[in-house]
Amino acid sequence: MSGFGLARLLKLREGQAEAAKQRWAMAQRASLEASAAVETARARLDAGCATLAASVKGRHENGRIGWIFGAHQTMDSLEAASAARQRELSRAREIAEERRREMDEATRNVKALSLLEDRWKRERAARRRRADARIQDEFIARRASRPSGGDQNHAGPDRAGTNTSETRRQAHTR
Repeated sequence: MSGFGLARLLKLREGQAEAAKQRWAMAQRASLEASAAVETARARLDAGCATLAASVKGRHENGRIGWIFGAHQTMDSLEAASAARQRELSRAREIAEERRREMDEATRNVKALSLLEDRWKRERAARRRRADARIQDEFIARRASRPSGGDQNHAGPDRAGTNTSETRRQAHTR
């Protein structure tokens, strides 16, 4: 895979990881809001229980029994609301955990691609170094195989029959 294609894929995966992170943050916020709603419902239920307990201690005269039955109905509705909020909290926590797993997976994908890109770059640099070393060895071998009749006739590596830039280009494409 070319470095350009890998870089584009890495950028795409980084964007996906960022989106997963944002979804996780929103799910966490929803979980915190649901937790606050549970606490509010629990406080209302506790307040209702305290009010009911205080009213039961009093006498059941003068229509107080009707008020107590109404208080019991209110308590039942507060308990149902508290249970509903608790279910919402459980669901919000499940969603937050699912989003966290998605975010972790996206982060692992980005890290794996980043490591792959780094390895690809190191291998490419090593190939270039080997190609340069091969070119230098060829040049040294050509210089060594020439007669040592003097350097007056030496016209440089480009006129020795092989174009060095072409040799480098061919070595880099191998």
